[in-house]
Amino acid sequence: MFAVTALPLAPAIKLEFPEDVEQYCRYRNMDNNLFQIDDKKYFEDNVWWADSTVFEIFSYEFLRGEPSETLDDPNEIVLTESFASRIFGEQDPLGQFLETGNGFVFTVTGVIKDLPQNSHLKFEALASMVTLAQFYGAEVFHSLDPNLFWNVGYYSFVKLTEGGSIDNIMRGFPAFNEKYIKALGETLNAKFQLMAQRLDKVHLNSKLKYELPTGNIGYVYIFGLVALFLLLIGCINYMNMATAQSAGRATEVGIRKVAGAQRGSLQLQFLLESVVISILAYILAVLAVELLLPTFNELAGRELSLNIGENLNYYGLFLLVRVVVGLISGSYPAFYLSSFVPVEVLKGKLSKGSTTLRKLLVVVQFSISIIMIICTLGVISQLKYMQNTDLGFDKDGLVVMTIRDTTGARNLAAFRDELLTNPKILKAGTSSSIPGSGYGIIVQRFETDEGEMSEKAINFVVVDKDYLDVMDMKILLGREFDPELATDLEESCLINQSCAENLGWGENAIGKKLDFGAAPDGTATRNTRVIGVVKDFHYSSLHNLIDPLIIILSDEPLQTITLRIDQRDLESSLRFMEEKWNKFCPTFPFSYEFMDDNLRAQYEAEEKTSRIFSYFTIICMFIACLGLLGLTAYATEQRIREISIRKVLGATDKSIVYLLTSNFAILVIIANVIAWPIAWLGMKKWMENFAYSTKLSLFLYVAAGLIALIIAILTISIRAIRAARTNPADALKYE
Repeated sequence: MFAVTALPLAPAIKLEFPEDVEQYCRYRNMDNNLFQIDDKKYFEDNVWWADSTVFEIFSYEFLRGEPSETLDDPNEIVLTESFASRIFGEQDPLGQFLETGNGFVFTVTGVIKDLPQNSHLKFEALASMVTLAQFYGAEVFHSLDPNLFWNVGYYSFVKLTEGGSIDNIMRGFPAFNEKYIKALGETLNAKFQLMAQRLDKVHLNSKLKYELPTGNIGYVYIFGLVALFLLLIGCINYMNMATAQSAGRATEVGIRKVAGAQRGSLQLQFLLESVVISILAYILAVLAVELLLPTFNELAGRELSLNIGENLNYYGLFLLVRVVVGLISGSYPAFYLSSFVPVEVLKGKLSKGSTTLRKLLVVVQFSISIIMIICTLGVISQLKYMQNTDLGFDKDGLVVMTIRDTTGARNLAAFRDELLTNPKILKAGTSSSIPGSGYGIIVQRFETDEGEMSEKAINFVVVDKDYLDVMDMKILLGREFDPELATDLEESCLINQSCAENLGWGENAIGKKLDFGAAPDGTATRNTRVIGVVKDFHYSSLHNLIDPLIIILSDEPLQTITLRIDQRDLESSLRFMEEKWNKFCPTFPFSYEFMDDNLRAQYEAEEKTSRIFSYFTIICMFIACLGLLGLTAYATEQRIREISIRKVLGATDKSIVYLLTSNFAILVIIANVIAWPIAWLGMKKWMENFAYSTKLSLFLYVAAGLIALIIAILTISIRAIRAARTNPADALKYE
């Protein structure tokens, strides 16, 4: 299922459902985005074709020009403010001409304000879609020919009428399909399924292929849960500390009750105290966020901002949350402290409260902390697995360059030969794409076991004769391409293991017929037979299973050149590459990327999650240990006479420390028992995001438990050692 659609789909839907669709617009990414003014060149990778109706659907703020007067005619372009400033400086951009590397000459008809960072579709310029009619021909560009509905590549958006409904379109789609799509689909043995998604749901929820960069709603839930955990731990700390310090307020409660205070008024007082503390903490938190947000943005790779003036409703909601948190955290202390009996309090007979509840709260705190430690270790373990797993090729030492201009493409063979004169550049090969960047997909006709031909959409990549050797890919069956055989160029192909299994060939794949690029009339771009099966390699991320893949040989210039270089002197090799690039590809500035960096970028979200989770785990443990330290202080204060008597009777400092730490250590062990199954379920669910994942060993859970236990014991020991070293005479002289 693809996020991209066919060129005529949106206009056809508006035509067939006029009562539901008010307007449509389409986007398509523009290649070779080199702009030239006089002798100056500017490269911008984020330029899109768009219909003029884009300004009727989306609210882009115009700084120059009028929305109704732009992108209507061929060769018109609208720039963002920053892009226009970079090119034209202080000059007025309106009416200026921009020449591109692929021969277009655009007239600037508008300048819009820079897009906010949270925009789903980001661009620096929009060029008029009707310009493409010059390439396709007006008849083809505006045609609703059924053949065109199976060639996808455009992002389509529709704006519904006031009474319109997407459900009406979905219900009417069978008739639409019958009219425009079905006949060709039956020829190809393929089905067309229309999908629609509200724009505000796309960024976090879309899982379609070729979708624009999106977020992940799962991570929103995860970090929301972490925030809830931190709040819960904070509430537990407040409850524990307030009840632990009850002796200090017992006299106050007793005197106030003798003076006529009702229990309800005391409860209200303690609840208000808790709410005030919570609100003050909220104010301090907002100030802290303002200070720390730049650091967090750098860590998370986002551009978040408080924007208090624009989000007053949210801050009001947050304030309400703080009031609720204050009420929750103050509820138990309020009811406990207000329950004191004045006569008993004033006689010094004070109930110590429910020690069971306090212990339970400690268990909850450390259960949460251990869950977060396990999840952090689990994410790190999965990241290491993804970075170190065998991808089916050797990614180290690979440098990739993309040839963007026709001059470079014409000189590709000479460029490659010149590069190979450097002994530090070991091998060179070209391809239509590289692993991690997405391969093409096209309908193929393949031979079944019965000797008949069937159709299926299969991924493909076009390579030159040296590419497999450069990538160090392995042939499992048959042989690789032989450039000396003319038939390999015209009549042969390679497939991967998954393709052999998916098409039902298995180990009998060699010699099977596979027509590359099946057409509706039964012809093919190339009639081929399988000469070899390549060991499966991960050409997309480990989030996805390895799909079937066809590898086609070409002697034509291909846009991507991959080099295997000696890594011992990268700097001199890169300088040499830049020198040769400027000689053979002078139009575009020199650019390159390392293959392993490109592959690592696929797991950027997981790396950021790991880092953020690590910090949250540290904060969580810190808060839990603060509470534990306070409870230990209270417990030792309550038992100071017992400790002194034990010391008088000969107890050692070591035995006293053991006495005080053992009870709390048992609580942490109980927290482990609770945390392990919960963490296992959470990590199991998270691992479902990956088709290939590591197995979390028991050692990871044990390690998390030991980390929590050691930190807890160290925290407790700070107070326990101090209590053990107290002079018994100081505590017993008043007895």
